[in-house]
Amino acid sequence: MTQSARWNALDRLRGAALIAMALYHTTWDLHEQGLLSVNPVSHPAFMWSARIIAATFLLLSGVSLTLAHPERINWKQFWRREAQLLAAAVAVSVGSYLLFPQSWIAFGILHHLALAAMLATTLLYRPAGVLGLVAVICLLLPYGASHEVFDGHFLQWLGLSVHVTPANDYVPLFPWFAFVVLGLLVGRILKARIPVPETELGRAARGLAFLGRHGLVFYLIHQPVLIGLISGMVALGALEPVHTTPQNFMGACERDCAIETPDAKACKRMCGCLYQELKDLPLMSSKGNGALSVEEENRIRAGVKLCR
Repeated sequence: MTQSARWNALDRLRGAALIAMALYHTTWDLHEQGLLSVNPVSHPAFMWSARIIAATFLLLSGVSLTLAHPERINWKQFWRREAQLLAAAVAVSVGSYLLFPQSWIAFGILHHLALAAMLATTLLYRPAGVLGLVAVICLLLPYGASHEVFDGHFLQWLGLSVHVTPANDYVPLFPWFAFVVLGLLVGRILKARIPVPETELGRAARGLAFLGRHGLVFYLIHQPVLIGLISGMVALGALEPVHTTPQNFMGACERDCAIETPDAKACKRMCGCLYQELKDLPLMSSKGNGALSVEEENRIRAGVKLCR
């Protein structure tokens, strides 16, 4: 496979992952606006899709790093890309703090990509066995080294915390760095393959490749565009909030509760109590507009505190 063919293939995969990410974020935005009863953050199918998408981005970053620096690291090129990632990560943190101060993004996928790239430079030319060992350690470390000492907000980026502060995007170093390291291995395999002629790309493939080459720009603008479009459609009456039934409220509540506690009976009891406390709020019916007032937010917090 030629170098050009390799990069086109990576760009197409990255473009496909970006589209999958945008679709996931669309469901998140719809739920946030009260237009979708299923919570993608806690629903198993959506949870796994989000994890697969994140793993794909990290794996491709490792492959790209290997192909971009085949013999030695081009530091000028590396730091130019690193500066772009760091600037984008800071922009995401600031923007998310302004929009969602209770669940702002302190260490999401962009933050991870920036840190992982720097760490990966120390592994780029190591033996394959070393890379495999590092990947396994990264995958297993959260299961054996997690401790409450890492619960502090400034240490949660490690991924070894017992209790994690809620965030709209959280991709800690462990275990996720394992996928970057695996990407280094995959990159070596691609680099060593016998060159073959590059095939002509169709329109859809060219579109995916173009999107993949401008992935950082797409990542930064897609959420403001989605939120603007959905909010505009709600304002025009083209989209209306869903009616919250006791069944879908209980289902979503119990899935959210299960993230923090394995006691299913306790979750069921707490969610039943919470529904009784909140059932007269507008957000529990089609009268809601998806936006919570300060009074409603305080009511929800008080209900959660009472029912726990």
